[in-house]
Amino acid sequence: MDDNNQWFSDFSRQTKAKLTASLLKLVSQDDAEDIVQEAYLRLFEIRQEKVIENPQALLFRIARNLTISKLRHNNVVRSSIRSVYDLDHDRLKQISNEERIRQEDDKRLLAAAVENLPKTCRQVFLLRKVEHQSHKEIASQLNISTKTVENHITKAMKLCREYVMQEFKQRAKPQKSVKNSASEVA
Repeated sequence: MDDNNQWFSDFSRQTKAKLTASLLKLVSQDDAEDIVQEAYLRLFEIRQEKVIENPQALLFRIARNLTISKLRHNNVVRSSIRSVYDLDHDRLKQISNEERIRQEDDKRLLAAAVENLPKTCRQVFLLRKVEHQSHKEIASQLNISTKTVENHITKAMKLCREYVMQEFKQRAKPQKSVKNSASEVA
C-alpha cells in the first residue's frame, strides 16, 4: 500500500465515527452512510490532485454540502409527492362529486320510472325491491297469486328499463339552440 492510501485508510478510521454521528442528527442512517462514503471519495480525489492543509475540515465541509443537497432533494421530493397527492386528492374529490351527482340523477330517473308504473305493478315492485318481501308474502298481502307477483315484477323491470333507455336517448339527442329555433319559425 502506498503512502497516500495508507494515510487515507488511517484518516478514515480516525474520522468516520465522528463524521457519521454528526450526520445522523440531520439524516437517516442510510443517507448518512451514503454521504460519508461520497465525502471520503471526493476528499480522496481532491488529495490526488493537491496537498490539503486541513483534511478533516475539508471532509466535514464536503459532508455538510452533500447533506444540504440531500435535504434539499428530499424537500423537493416531498413537495412533489405532496403536489401529486393534492392533485390526486382534488381529482378524486371531483370524481367523487361527479359520481355522487350521477348517482343522485340515476336515483331520480329510477324513481320517475317507478312512478310511471301501473298502480298494482308499482305496489308489487316496491314491496319486493324496497321492502324485500317474498313473493309469497306479497301475494298474501295483495290477495293475488305468486305467479301474478312474478309477472308484475317482470313487467315492472321491463317498463323501468324501457323508461330509462328512452330517457337516455332523449338526453343523447342534440338540443336545438334558441337562435336556430327562432330562425326556423321566422
